[in-house]
Amino acid sequence: MFDLKLENGIIVTMEPGCRPFVGSIGVTDGRFAAVCEGALPGEARERVDAAGKIIFPGMVNGHVHGDMTVLRGLGDGLTLLEQNEIYEPRRYFLEDLTKEDLFWSRQLTYIEAIMSGTTFLLEHEYTSLGKDSIRAMAETGIRGGVSDDIQDRLAAGGAKALREDYAAFFSECREQGILPVVSSLSEEFFDEEQLRLIEEFARDSGVLITQHFAETDWRSRHIAEHFRTTPVRYLQERGLLDIAPIIGSHAVQVDREEVGMLGRADFRVVNTPLCEMKIADGVAPIPDYLAAGVPVGLGTDGGLWNNSNDLFREIKGILLLHAITGGVRAVSARQALEMATIQGARVFGLEKELGSIAVGKRADFITIDTDAPHLCPLRLGHYDNVLSTLAYSVTGQDVRDSYIGGRAVMRDRSLCRVDRKRIMEAAREAGERVLARYGPRELLRPED
Repeated sequence: MFDLKLENGIIVTMEPGCRPFVGSIGVTDGRFAAVCEGALPGEARERVDAAGKIIFPGMVNGHVHGDMTVLRGLGDGLTLLEQNEIYEPRRYFLEDLTKEDLFWSRQLTYIEAIMSGTTFLLEHEYTSLGKDSIRAMAETGIRGGVSDDIQDRLAAGGAKALREDYAAFFSECREQGILPVVSSLSEEFFDEEQLRLIEEFARDSGVLITQHFAETDWRSRHIAEHFRTTPVRYLQERGLLDIAPIIGSHAVQVDREEVGMLGRADFRVVNTPLCEMKIADGVAPIPDYLAAGVPVGLGTDGGLWNNSNDLFREIKGILLLHAITGGVRAVSARQALEMATIQGARVFGLEKELGSIAVGKRADFITIDTDAPHLCPLRLGHYDNVLSTLAYSVTGQDVRDSYIGGRAVMRDRSLCRVDRKRIMEAAREAGERVLARYGPRELLRPED
């Protein structure tokens, strides 16, 4: 007896070499218990006819700043350096946003993610909201991790002090099934002693490190001016690539030789292609990373740097960006889809649990309604175009249902765990209240 059975769907497992097929999946105790072509024998407590729908793994968004969603679009026309000059004195509005505002901003982020096909994401801010960071995520039903900025805790001194300081954070996360992650230093704060302490702490505690890494030319210039090297070589020359796994967000300003260094280390990349284009960070060497065996996932970043948390936009974006810079075969549709699924899971060391539809894995998956002009014709078999359709034509609005651990968090585009309208209204009010405190030109570049 299955808890849940979906039948007659077009299944795209994202297992190695997978080909789409019409078939069925069975779920028991929150995990995939059966995946097959055609009909699946056996009874089920709940049966769903998925005819006309693609059944696809829930996607992994590896880099999100949920605090900024209520200020969506404020950073348009500004580079990251320009944003820092304008917004850093205001602590990126964290002094204006109340804890309640931040809570609604986070939940708006997470329901947008769920409704566009994401089932796991990494929230990059714990400190600003504290324990409610975990509650904001858990209430929506999304799976994910929360990253805490270790810079705020370094003053306590020593790895032992860090372990004691972080014990409560780790416990809070794990009690709710949330992955705890530590956020390390970006280049303008690089300090060898502190970086070594962070990485040794991560190694000894078994926690993952994430950091904004080699994102912009001005951060790379900072390393060049102060240390006469590059971000990658700074870590490599000091043996800091070999202590613990590192998730490098963005990883744009990296040359081919440095890609080889990262490929020999346990380094993982989360690229945010639309953000990189919007704020003119540059183009990450994604084809080189893939060739070197570096796991590459995708992220959306935040409301000031991207304006969207729809990973399907990132999939298409990374394909088009690299077609222009590296040729039409630089990145394939399959590779881009893998970045959003199985490779994204691999970035977090979760590839045995998430990222594909396979017996034994957690039943995190979505359905996509193909009954739409922009998804027609959809072909199986000869001249199959299902992967192409997923990569180039599907948008988050085509996602109909989302299941996490075999339980529906969205059915027919209606959220099951939280009130969408309430979250949207509260977030809208929060953003308007903050911006009302500033003059009409106060948050723009002086020349605008």
